[in-house]
Amino acid sequence: GNSPLYLRLGKLPQATLGHGFIVSGYSNRGTDTVKDALGSVLDIKLESGGLETLVNDVTDPRVYGARIHLKPLKNIDTPLINKIIVGATYVQDSEPQSGNKDDLTVYGIDFELPICPGLAFYTDYAKIKDFGDGIALGLGGNLGQGFSSLVFKTELRDLNANFIPGIFNPLYEITRAGTSTLQQAEDQKGWDMTAGWY
Repeated sequence: GNSPLYLRLGKLPQATLGHGFIVSGYSNRGTDTVKDALGSVLDIKLESGGLETLVNDVTDPRVYGARIHLKPLKNIDTPLINKIIVGATYVQDSEPQSGNKDDLTVYGIDFELPICPGLAFYTDYAKIKDFGDGIALGLGGNLGQGFSSLVFKTELRDLNANFIPGIFNPLYEITRAGTSTLQQAEDQKGWDMTAGWY
């Protein structure tokens, strides 16, 4: 919600950074269900911006990333304009699927214009190092408070070859989508709509 500080340690069933164009519902549970990974998510919200972080296992980090976001025009008196958010994200898997490159690195920038509480226009750009990139223009948000809310978004996407949006997703630790998977991704243009209770 609007809490200034959020911390989670242990299992990460639904970790997302920003609008989910790079990290979307990531889970640190893999095929080894006996091992309990001590993952962490730390979110800090301030009036002028904030920070979101993700680590798959603080005792043996392999997937880690962060998104920093700022409100550069917050001191302007113009409604809506003073709420504009600009963000930057960096995520890395230092040991991707065997037979792939040494690391899988994704970085991106985003822009958000909140319309009202729980609803915003946004655009995301992301690039997978040594591979493809993509951009999304969307409308999304969440309805609800407390332990359950409806999260929804509609995006118009333009994805170049060798790029997968939301590559760090709920199945990432099971499939370990590595660089060989990226080489099969083709150009895509079109709409994507998602919704779910979290």
